[in-house]
Amino acid sequence: MKKLLNYIEWHAALILFAFTTLAMNWKGPLWASIVVGIAGFALFLASCRSAFLYKSTALIDRYDERFFCKMTKERRGAARMLLGQPPESPDGPTGEDDLEDVLDFFEAPLAASLKDGTVSARRIYDVFYDWVRSYYQSPVAQKFLQDYQNWQPAAYTALRGLYGTLQEIERKEIISKTGKCAASNLKLSPEDLEKCLRKEAHLRK
Repeated sequence: MKKLLNYIEWHAALILFAFTTLAMNWKGPLWASIVVGIAGFALFLASCRSAFLYKSTALIDRYDERFFCKMTKERRGAARMLLGQPPESPDGPTGEDDLEDVLDFFEAPLAASLKDGTVSARRIYDVFYDWVRSYYQSPVAQKFLQDYQNWQPAAYTALRGLYGTLQEIERKEIISKTGKCAASNLKLSPEDLEKCLRKEAHLRK
């Protein structure tokens, strides 16, 4: 509810005002006045939700373009590091630099947008879950995060929350399809993780 109220637009406010005025000045039975008021509030919330979904989708489209079109070099370098491979160029960014860029993207804008309510968790799940899971579940990435947080304890805390939220959506998806979900269903096997990272490591420039 609080997040939806952040998306009040003039037409939503006008709807609420019109129905509230109508309900207060209704000359008929009290129950009819209450129904009018409830209907107006429902339309008001529907308008706010529509505005939220529209803006959420627009932001996800921007994030999609940035990650999948403009960050192939960083994703490739990060995946190579996670696989234990050397950087493509000894004079270019290190694998740690590339991994930090990828994790920074997950931290902000993705996790930050989820936290402040500008993007829905479901939209992030639909577009980015496989990539967040692949990078986050890598033992090398976990070691990187642990070392980084030993230096800056508050670093990547939003990413941890994002990962947990997406995992919960995945858990519910699995339960809806199979009726149950074990912890192992949410974790990539070493073979599947390596397969995902190798795809990232061979992205075209």
